[in-house]
Amino acid sequence: MREKETKTQMELRLQTRALLLILASATAVLGQTDAREIVRRTVAADELNWKVARNYTFSERVNLRYLDSQGRVKSQEIRINDVMLLDGSPYSRLVARDDRPLPPAEERKEQERLARSIAERRLETAAQRAQRLSEYGRRPEWQREAWRELPEAFSFRLAGEEVRNGRSLYVIEAAPRRGYQPPSRTAKMLAHLRAKLWVDKRDYHLVKGRWRLSTPSRWGCSWSAWPRARARRLSRPA
Repeated sequence: MREKETKTQMELRLQTRALLLILASATAVLGQTDAREIVRRTVAADELNWKVARNYTFSERVNLRYLDSQGRVKSQEIRINDVMLLDGSPYSRLVARDDRPLPPAEERKEQERLARSIAERRLETAAQRAQRLSEYGRRPEWQREAWRELPEAFSFRLAGEEVRNGRSLYVIEAAPRRGYQPPSRTAKMLAHLRAKLWVDKRDYHLVKGRWRLSTPSRWGCSWSAWPRARARRLSRPA
């Protein structure tokens, strides 16, 4: 009787172990699928956001980090831009650097650049304005291609969740996917990058992204951007 019970216990233990391994494997696959699906939705949301961006004004914060050959940060630069609607298409104006207002001379240059852009757009013919809006609407093809390839070029891991500015965010880590065959020169660049993405849980918009080279190099940079304020609908859309 004791021997029979021992065999039963052993079989139960083996079955339990096998079940745990199956569940662990299924959980890993599910996590990978979920993270990839989140990124796919983010890509779709970005495409929609590009189309409606001409109806919004917002501030953005860009953090550029330059790395040495060991991947250590050797210098960084923070830029804050105001992105506004200017006669039908967005215009980006630098308003601060390294969390400090621009020096008076640089501020004057930004104001002069804005004034020139306003004057140039006011002098456009109907055909020139239509061409400018059409070029903005088409978006550079390499940008579209990079975004389209994003879900396929990387392996994703749902690293956790965070709350920032009252918004719940997914935190996703991305590494080059083994076996990925880049279809173009643009896609080949993705194979050398690692990323950390912060995605809004409610509307799947990418609110922050941090990128770095995945292999040592004599140069490199890590980029991240965080809007200081949620995009605001203009009172009179163009």
